[in-house]
Amino acid sequence: MGPLSQADLPASTPTRAERTLSALAAVALAVLCGIVTTTIVVRAAGFALIPDDILLVQELMVAVILLPLAAVTAQRQQIAVTVFTERIGLRRKAALALLAHVVGMVFAGALFAVGVKSLLAAVASGEYFDGVLYLPTWIGWAVFSLGTGAFLLRLLLQFGIDLLHLASDRLSRQA
Repeated sequence: MGPLSQADLPASTPTRAERTLSALAAVALAVLCGIVTTTIVVRAAGFALIPDDILLVQELMVAVILLPLAAVTAQRQQIAVTVFTERIGLRRKAALALLAHVVGMVFAGALFAVGVKSLLAAVASGEYFDGVLYLPTWIGWAVFSLGTGAFLLRLLLQFGIDLLHLASDRLSRQA
């Protein structure tokens, strides 16, 4: 069984920036796993070693989920239901991909706008999380904005790529 997502449309190679964001997400996942494992082992022994562990895990999850989205989109590796699209031609699949990109850009754009607005508000107010470490809230909003911004840029790029494919003679003949 091959890739489930728009298998007939060409995948793009993630840019260096997208690969870097994915690598940062992998590091965040490793740190997150280390925090959770250490906390469980130490608490089983009756101690508390890592202050604000729940808060740290919460903030790291943002990076783990959002930072690799642009690279996943470039490779067309999103989860997709293809029951109905398996029977349609490549031209119609490309048209559906364009529609998906437009809908994705609307949602990603809204998320990015909220992220940037919240980031600016957090920086201006100097907000921080209560706890031992007093972590500033702007860090999470910066990661959120970075991830959604990269995703939005990739959606814009994929829209252009798919639009070119839809317009090409080769794709038109395969419809």
